[in-house]
Amino acid sequence: MNNKWVSFSPHILSKNSTTKTYLLLIVLLCPVLASAVVVTSINALWVVFSTITTAVVTDIIFKLIVNKKYNFGELSAIYIGLIIGLALPTGINPFYAIM
Repeated sequence: MNNKWVSFSPHILSKNSTTKTYLLLIVLLCPVLASAVVVTSINALWVVFSTITTAVVTDIIFKLIVNKKYNFGELSAIYIGLIIGLALPTGINPFYAIM
């Protein structure tokens, strides 16, 4: 019998972790957020802040429901909240972004 070893994709040995990748993506999106605040208004920052907060709180609640420990070093919820906040129009009420 051949013993085959299956690993997670992308099947490349690297020192990068998913946390480092998410951190890099968040840092790379900061100039986009800064330009959105400069070009439109401070409301863009409030929209992104509300979506990030909602994504993190939702992730914490979900992990509590499935009895898993929440890892604050995991940056996936922050990244998803940032992407959603940047995709929304800047004129939207930040409380609508929560819904």
